Amino acid sequence: MALPYPEGEVYFKRSSLKYPGFAIDTDDKTFYSHALVETVWNSWFNHNDEAKNTKPHVRAKHVQGLGMWYATLFGVWSSQSALFGDSNDGTNITREVVLGKNTNFNEVRDKDQGGPYKVHLQPIPLGPERYMYLDLTVPVRAVYFPIAAKSSALNEDLCTYLMVDFRLRKGVKMRSRQSGKVYDVPYSYSKGLGWRAYESLCFDIPGIYAYLVLPHKMRSLDQGLYQTAVVGEELINLFGAENINDKAPAVANRTYVDFHREIDLAAVISDNFGVDICWTPYEYNVWVFDVLQNVVYLGLSFIPTAGPLCAVAFTIFISAVNDPEAFKAENILKLSPELLVAVVTSAAGMKKNMPKGFFKALK
Repeated sequence: MALPYPEGEVYFKRSSLKYPGFAIDTDDKTFYSHALVETVWNSWFNHNDEAKNTKPHVRAKHVQGLGMWYATLFGVWSSQSALFGDSNDGTNITREVVLGKNTNFNEVRDKDQGGPYKVHLQPIPLGPERYMYLDLTVPVRAVYFPIAAKSSALNEDLCTYLMVDFRLRKGVKMRSRQSGKVYDVPYSYSKGLGWRAYESLCFDIPGIYAYLVLPHKMRSLDQGLYQTAVVGEELINLFGAENINDKAPAVANRTYVDFHREIDLAAVISDNFGVDICWTPYEYNVWVFDVLQNVVYLGLSFIPTAGPLCAVAFTIFISAVNDPEAFKAENILKLSPELLVAVVTSAAGMKKNMPKGFFKALK
């Protein structure tokens, strides 16, 4: 099985992203307003004496238990929080999403007896906030941000996400937002970031979109998710979980997502077998216009207007970046004046993530 590049576009069948009471393909608004977090759900944080003496977490409850007919005492965290705000210093948190986690210790027992790691995807409702802080109370393997509800006019069940992967490298260097120090963060192919319960990651959501929607060979070496030429411009930072002020959100601003074994990653991958993606030259199609228009009219400020264009009609996106005046004059997408300006402005903002002199090389 071929592997994707560690960061960038990946594809799922929308109809496979569902569990009882929730389905990504309900409508476009549901798709675009939910990120997905991929986690291992049947492992344990600690056991026996360590479990009995666990340091408390500021948001998650430590739960201990035994599998049936099993003597080992396991400790797990009952939840994982995603917190949102418009500051990258851990203050001014306006919203919290609490993801329920597995507390079935028979499942943990089975893993301890040699069973496989079980991995699932959980939806995280996105909003207008720029930053997402994700607690690492479970092993996180990847985070997926929606970019195109329909990847191809030939297969409208296919959708595109931007993946931030924590498995396919040996690790990365991440900067702590508090201390400014850079730390080595190892990755595990099976457990991703592993157990880092007292740490969190801060994601600059619009910045990640503007960077990862570009093909990886077109991304400037001066920019990056974890290391940038200018200190402080990183798109993902380490945070101490206790340094995120979560006292601001009232109960009304907390959303609870129950634990479900679905969306099981093995089933999703199986459903994707046999799906082909290929590049084709752009020809006008109202389908591309609809993809772009839906993102704008849904008011999703965290997705750059030109982002879906880059994902589904790359040659037209290049035109908008390289020669915006010609792009506006030709208006091959037949966009309204307001949408045309929004695309050009967004494309200009994304240009900083591309190598300097890139367009000169094309001439």
